[in-house]
Amino acid sequence: MTIHEIAPSPELAEYVDAYWWSDESSSGTMRILPDGCADVVFDPNGAFVVGAMTRPLRIDAAESVGAFGIRFRPGRAAIALQAPLTLLTDARVPLRDVTKRFPAIDHRKIENVENALRSLLSDAKSDPRVDAAVDAIISSGGRASIESVAAAAGVSRQHLARAFAHHVGVSPKTFARVMRFRRAIELGRLKPAATLAEELGYFDQSHLIADFREFAGETPVPFFLSQ
Repeated sequence: MTIHEIAPSPELAEYVDAYWWSDESSSGTMRILPDGCADVVFDPNGAFVVGAMTRPLRIDAAESVGAFGIRFRPGRAAIALQAPLTLLTDARVPLRDVTKRFPAIDHRKIENVENALRSLLSDAKSDPRVDAAVDAIISSGGRASIESVAAAAGVSRQHLARAFAHHVGVSPKTFARVMRFRRAIELGRLKPAATLAEELGYFDQSHLIADFREFAGETPVPFFLSQ
């Protein structure tokens, strides 16, 4: 199965990370890795929401052919759905059970999708404190301390944890770990695990390996060999 992606228009880039769709039938399963985002997905079986993930998700490749997804930027799906993301963590839930306000979308044309999202998000208001915290974590590659992230957002750690649970679906610490894991994937193909762990600020190589076990389901060497 092949996954294609396209960027949103500049007008919607604040909310949408990418649109994606799948084609080409194949057998077996496909592994989806945590990325800090939540998706609204339309496939032949209906529409559903996939919340932020803390472990890999395996899907049947054959059943996913023809799927179309809206991948929201971290912290943005809760605004579009008007629902707390903490209820959707590591879950795949029918869209109708999450919200009744999401419009029917003919996703065969991106223009139709964007018009529907413009209407849906016309009065959207984000939480600038969550935005600041998300940006601080992403820009640091997941290395920023939660204390410094909370300070950048102008809130206490406790308030930040509550806001993240609602808007992102995971704790700030887990989100930071996922961002560092994603950075490790970007850099790790040509680097020894020990070097990668040092560059990314892991306490030692064992912590890097533990994150790969948790988020990818295997250690770095077999993961990179399978890519």
